[in-house]
Amino acid sequence: LNKEVIASTDKNDNGTSKDFVVDRDKNTRWSSDYNDDEYIIIDLKDIYYINQVVLNWETSFGKEYKLLGSIDGQTYSELYHESNSDGGIDDINLDLTLVRYVKLQGIQRSSEYGYSLWEFEVYGKALKEDLRILYDAVKDTDEALYTPKSFEAFKKALDTAKAVLEKEEVTEQEVKEAYDALTAANEQLQYKADKTYLKTQLDKAHTLKESEYTPNSYAQFKEVLSNAQEVYDNENATQEEVQDAEKTLKDAIENLVLKADKTELGKLIEKAKGMNSKDYTPETFKALNEAVSIAQKVYDNENATQKEVQEAEKTLKDAIENLVLKANKTDLGELIKKAKGLNSKDYTPETFKTFNEALIEAQKTYDNEKATQEEVQKVYVQLKDAYDGLKKVEVNESGNPVIPSNPNDSNKPLKPSDSIQTDSENRNVNGDTVDTSDSSIIIPGIIAIAISGLVILKLKRNKKAFLKNKV
Repeated sequence: LNKEVIASTDKNDNGTSKDFVVDRDKNTRWSSDYNDDEYIIIDLKDIYYINQVVLNWETSFGKEYKLLGSIDGQTYSELYHESNSDGGIDDINLDLTLVRYVKLQGIQRSSEYGYSLWEFEVYGKALKEDLRILYDAVKDTDEALYTPKSFEAFKKALDTAKAVLEKEEVTEQEVKEAYDALTAANEQLQYKADKTYLKTQLDKAHTLKESEYTPNSYAQFKEVLSNAQEVYDNENATQEEVQDAEKTLKDAIENLVLKADKTELGKLIEKAKGMNSKDYTPETFKALNEAVSIAQKVYDNENATQKEVQEAEKTLKDAIENLVLKANKTDLGELIKKAKGLNSKDYTPETFKTFNEALIEAQKTYDNEKATQEEVQKVYVQLKDAYDGLKKVEVNESGNPVIPSNPNDSNKPLKPSDSIQTDSENRNVNGDTVDTSDSSIIIPGIIAIAISGLVILKLKRNKKAFLKNKV
């Protein structure tokens, strides 16, 4: 509508003019001179993609003609060739063609008059139309909403598109490139990320004190905190990057391990180290040392968890409670010493045998480092009872032992095979072997047996005299 029109001739009389073919008034027209090769050109003033031309002929129409198109107005190419028009309205569909100038070239008139057109209509869209529509749609984009980096690329594409739109002579390739670039830049605009929650996490993280957490867990947390801060400070960070930083920082905060309270463990270690191995049985004190070693490692470990500390406390506490005091053998030792000073010839063989057996058991217990107080007490009582149960050998006025008439009497002397036996492997309180072959025990026993034999012989000879001398 109202485009510039160029005509080979223009009669411009009787209400005719070349400009009337673009005024959409079907009562006005263009009329050429009376020649077959007359033409009329529409200058679209821009490059268009056209696909339709409508010619509204007056009675003097072109029987044969061509439609030609040109970008520069110099070189034309054929768009359509009509060889036998019947006038009226020629509605012509074309292949989509890029042109600025559309030319109707007459070849043969239908009458003796010139070519006469009411309207010369061209349909299509401007080469820059899509680009202009796109440009107008995005030119007022608010920079404040987008990341600087993405908006910078968008602004560059926008400026390029504007330059192409303002350029009078532009190629289809230039328009296409400008359109594609602006489309891509617009699609790649990145909204500034919402960092509200990330800021909340950062504020919380900055209040945490390194001294309250284990070194390992705080080192990991510190690295995550640094990365999260970088994302927060990055104006070009995407929402996805911000969300990842939020989650990672939140997890790092939750994974921080508070330094364990080692107060009780320290007290237990100090208590255990103050104990004397001489006071306890070797086995239980060995278990204590192992528990102390483990507890000390946990105590010295800055990354130890509260659970690990509590486990070490329990192990050490159990070891302390399970300590077994070495038995108090003082009384037993004194009794053994006293017992070893006795002479077997002073006592009846039977009571001394019982006494000697108790002495052997007492010595074994005394030498046993693992012996409990209960065991020590038991052998002490047994030895004391045996000691108290010793019976002195009775003698007559002549100083000879008295032999009871009853062969089963408790004062019956021992046979040689009943000699007092002791454990040669037993040791005394000083660690020396108990000498159970001491002549103070065995030799007097033999003498006693010999004397008993003589006494029996004498009894056979003078029973009455023996009875008279009986105490």
